[in-house]
Amino acid sequence: MIRRRNSSLSLQLFSSPAKSPVPPPASFEAIPVAPPADIKVLGWMLSEAVPYVFVEWQNESYTLSPTQSAGDTYRFDRIGGGFADFTYLPTGATRQYVVSDPELTE
Repeated sequence: MIRRRNSSLSLQLFSSPAKSPVPPPASFEAIPVAPPADIKVLGWMLSEAVPYVFVEWQNESYTLSPTQSAGDTYRFDRIGGGFADFTYLPTGATRQYVVSDPELTE
């Protein structure tokens, strides 16, 4: 007959060490989307004090007044100081394109 000297030793051989809790997965922040090819500002006009810009984007032509968008991607915000201001809607980044200054041509 074989006698065990220490029964706790056999329990330690087959037990696994206490596992630390698995940390929750790291939350991924939204990766900013790079703007697609720039829009082309073809020109602008002022009609009854409302500025309109003529742009080409992705082989489409648009006539935009403030708050209107080209392809739900670029929103025309304003024109002044020799620039047409647009917002790239997926990221909220603003862009300026050189145009003639409406205040100088009136």
